[in-house]
Amino acid sequence: MAFFLLPHSKKQSAVNLFTNFKFFEELPFGELNPLREKLFSCLEIDLRNIAPVWRRYKGKFWEELSLWALPSKILRKVESKAFVLSPLMGIVSVGSPIPLYKADWKDTCAGVKLSDFWKEPLKKTISEFMEDIPVFDFLSSRERFFLPYSLRRVVFFYLRKGSRVKNDLPHRAYTLRYILEKDLDIDSLHRINFLDYRVKEILEEKGIVKVILEGSGEYI
Repeated sequence: MAFFLLPHSKKQSAVNLFTNFKFFEELPFGELNPLREKLFSCLEIDLRNIAPVWRRYKGKFWEELSLWALPSKILRKVESKAFVLSPLMGIVSVGSPIPLYKADWKDTCAGVKLSDFWKEPLKKTISEFMEDIPVFDFLSSRERFFLPYSLRRVVFFYLRKGSRVKNDLPHRAYTLRYILEKDLDIDSLHRINFLDYRVKEILEEKGIVKVILEGSGEYI
């Protein structure tokens, strides 16, 4: 068993798929609802436009991941095992209904940056929920600010002809798709391959498993 942490996206679709339901009752981690409601009021969020995370987010990672194109069995797995860290919602599952919003971590509510607003609540919730369970970490470096040190994480690094890939959002999306489609776990990471990328080395230090993939860059 493992969980997946996926990146927040500022780019979002305006699609509206839900109507006439009690919004906060549909969300996981209900203990965070008082904080969510405070932000909704502060940021004047419109609850008339609601869609699941995987349909709402439209950034590069999510476009390349294309969950809508995966078999329903895999999509159901992602919806139950994958989570995003959101400046508005704190943490929600990929299948959670969320409104259209523009909030970012650097924005403020009552003079408090949203990154500071969520720091301790997120660390507590993640620590309690994901304790002793491996986590595949596809977050941005900024979002890792919210993770407790005790979390056992798998992180991925990409080399193109020996040099570190900086814009690796497509690489992370393809890696996740491969893991999901092949049903890999933390003991079968060496099998990951997509396009011309293959696992070069796997290292573990202080609870962090580093998977280094290398390719020639002919495709991405």
